Amino acid sequence: MNKNEILFYYNFIIFTLNWILLILASTVCGEKIMKLLYDLNKDYQTIDNDEINILCHKYKTDLYCFRCISQVPFDNAVATDNFDKKLTLILFEKKPDISQSQKNKEINELVFQNLDINVGQDNAKYHLPIINQNTIGYASERNFYLIDLKNNAFKSFIWVAQDLDEYIKKVSIADAEKMHFIFYIKRFLGSHRSFNFYMRLVDCSGKKAVVLKEIQTYVDGNKDTFIEYEVIKNKIALFEGTIKSTDPIRKISILDSVFNTSTYQPLETFFSSYKEQLFIGSYTQHPYFPFSVVREGEYDKILLLDNNLKNYPLIKLYNNAGQHSFSPDGKWLISQIAFTPEHRYKFYLFPVSNRYPFYIGTPVFCGLKTKEMINPNNIAWTTHPLSLVVTNYEGELFRIALENDENEATTAGKDLHDYIVDFDLNKNKDHFDEQREFLLTFE
Repeated sequence: MNKNEILFYYNFIIFTLNWILLILASTVCGEKIMKLLYDLNKDYQTIDNDEINILCHKYKTDLYCFRCISQVPFDNAVATDNFDKKLTLILFEKKPDISQSQKNKEINELVFQNLDINVGQDNAKYHLPIINQNTIGYASERNFYLIDLKNNAFKSFIWVAQDLDEYIKKVSIADAEKMHFIFYIKRFLGSHRSFNFYMRLVDCSGKKAVVLKEIQTYVDGNKDTFIEYEVIKNKIALFEGTIKSTDPIRKISILDSVFNTSTYQPLETFFSSYKEQLFIGSYTQHPYFPFSVVREGEYDKILLLDNNLKNYPLIKLYNNAGQHSFSPDGKWLISQIAFTPEHRYKFYLFPVSNRYPFYIGTPVFCGLKTKEMINPNNIAWTTHPLSLVVTNYEGELFRIALENDENEATTAGKDLHDYIVDFDLNKNKDHFDEQREFLLTFE
């Protein structure tokens, strides 16, 4: 064998190996066969609103400019506060008229006069999920409030952000039973161009806020530091990277609820394999199924963290980017999706079930379009019946009812969610068979 033949076979082997590695990488990342689960520009999402009777209702209220709305431990209601600093409980009609001709209806409002909560003049405000059967929580840019709705009582914790140079950027529940909360604090250093970030664990079980622990997650000028966190299955995942969104996240660290080093093996295993390729912008964990909706790069993807899989797939959900929220019962995913050419934001519902290969079914457009992205603090769920409530800064309120008696004729007595899943799996059988076949490459 001469030198040219040796060189030919060497190059052939190298080319073949590179091609095999490329195929394997594409398969693992979910890009080989199935480019995305759903294309929102196509017409195959055939669950039509007229068939399943999901309508978006527009309401007018006397409350001008909602600052935020919150889920409350009451049936068929959300809470907000108005300019008089009085917490307002917004109650919906028990059996709303869902006909197309009745879109504007007055909402019954109940103002708890004894809950005159002074939340300050900060425009930015953050609300938590229901903390327990009585309590909700709000945070302004510097202060925090625990509101006992059933006993008409509240606690105020002033200056959780401890001086004028600090702002609360995010708040999460660390331990609801102990009333421990995580505050993500941004501290400016003499100017608005220099700042540090801190995660502050605070005990709010007493009359005063007690700082239990603090971790500095970003140091001004440091290009290798933690910049974001998510609470995932009672663990805290710290995503390490830089303050610039163009740089990849290279590492995750897992803490427990008191900031001690811990582990969450599925997520750590996934990141150890793809840390150089990923930049996680957001992470929304399902309440009980082993999957998350992840903003990875410019797209939203589904990450399956099922221990029964050899590899954890990361599958593109659709072409656009969105904001996400799971319903309290875990049966629905709501996505607020940006459509750049139209300069509009549309709300889509995805049914969630373990009967789907990737847990998420065909998207249903809810009929709600907005000119601007709605802040997550202006979106909340009601229970009994389940519905999604959205407000804007023009004093308008929209409600998407997902449980009501009016659906019984259409669904033949079935639960609306189960009816849609059955309809979807039957109507789009070929599409889901393709998903199942593709999923076998990970098992």
